[in-house]
Amino acid sequence: MRKSPLILKENRVEKRTNLPRKGLEAFFATNVVELSFKRRVKPTWFKKNRKTGHLKYSRHMLCTSSWRYISSPLVRHLYKWKKPKTRRGPAWYRKRDLMIVWDILMNQFRMVSLDDYIINGYTPLTELEQTARFTAFYRINLKNLPENSKKSFSDK
Repeated sequence: MRKSPLILKENRVEKRTNLPRKGLEAFFATNVVELSFKRRVKPTWFKKNRKTGHLKYSRHMLCTSSWRYISSPLVRHLYKWKKPKTRRGPAWYRKRDLMIVWDILMNQFRMVSLDDYIINGYTPLTELEQTARFTAFYRINLKNLPENSKKSFSDK
């Protein structure tokens, strides 16, 4: 799995730290996180027609679970955010060691497996200036990426 960040290079995490579940939820709720994790359902390696984004046994993702940031009126239109339609409660995900996050590049909800993960980099969203800086960065650099580039990012 990749250890150096591709996008969030300012705040890189040098050592691998496994936070407890509550600490990890709080970290994701206040930051945009670039992480790599091992997939639980691995793509079959022998298929020749595998699509981009499903080539490796690990996934690289730029995500957050800061629902206050994503659903705010100023950035809601950027991320095409929609309200989740889940019937499962938080206990179901905790029992399976999963976390629900918003994938910023693909603009959809994803489950992150907490079995084996590495936090590569992060950007805090606690102050208005930090939020505005990341939103401007997203609008300029990431919003208009071609679909194939977004999918290939998850294979890196």
